[in-house]
Amino acid sequence: MNRVKRSAPLGRSSPLRRRLQETQVKRSEAPKPEKKAVQTFLASLTILVSIASAAFAGASAWLAMEQNEGSREAARTSKAHAVAAEKTASSTERQAISAADHVGQASRLVEATTRQVNLSSQSLMMMNAANRIEHRAYVHVVSARLFQIGDTLPMIGNAVFQNTGRTPALNFRIVRSLDFQDYPSAMALAPVLDVNLSPARTLAAGSDAQSPVVANALLTAEQLQIIRTGNGVVHFRGTAQYEDVFGETHQTSFHMVWGGPWGAPDSGQMSAFESGNDAN
Repeated sequence: MNRVKRSAPLGRSSPLRRRLQETQVKRSEAPKPEKKAVQTFLASLTILVSIASAAFAGASAWLAMEQNEGSREAARTSKAHAVAAEKTASSTERQAISAADHVGQASRLVEATTRQVNLSSQSLMMMNAANRIEHRAYVHVVSARLFQIGDTLPMIGNAVFQNTGRTPALNFRIVRSLDFQDYPSAMALAPVLDVNLSPARTLAAGSDAQSPVVANALLTAEQLQIIRTGNGVVHFRGTAQYEDVFGETHQTSFHMVWGGPWGAPDSGQMSAFESGNDAN
């Protein structure tokens, strides 16, 4: 029977033992294929992330530069707009000043025109007034007399009116009264009543009109004596009304007397009393 020959035990420091240990260490340190692939993938991914980060940073920088350029362009545009707006505002201000000057000139022109119109209106009114004054009718009492002075018939008073104007007196009519009164007398004369109103007529320019009126009672011999001695007066009063061709209404009042201090001539000619003789 063959005996197996045992190998001698390896010492700790034997060369063979050292080679075995080194081989084991190398095997343990050698990376496994799967781990190496993962490490390679992770390294590649890290590189890709770095590249992507760098690309993003570059893109961001480029975008920022573009935005900066856009901002500068916008700023230049805004500045240009501001300059244009300033020029427009300056032009508008000049136009406003010019418009204000034009308005002031127009206002002064309007004021001057208004004054001229007012002066023209006043001149026209004065011319019209002067024309009316020059061409209107003027009616005056020319004379007044008494007729039938005595105690047999009622006394008659007659006034003569004349139109001394240049145009007719239209709707000419007279209201009048004939009264006896002691002189002096504290009694007031009775008002002239419209019952003695004469019919309306037209009194042509330059023509005369007579207006006789009959006394309400006879003048007695006693009253006639009183008049002739200066202690009685016959009053002939009235008002003539008429219209001129311009549509204005006028009046001529008269108050004539016979007797008293004014005298009582046999002709019956009467004198003007100190009041009541007015015309417009």
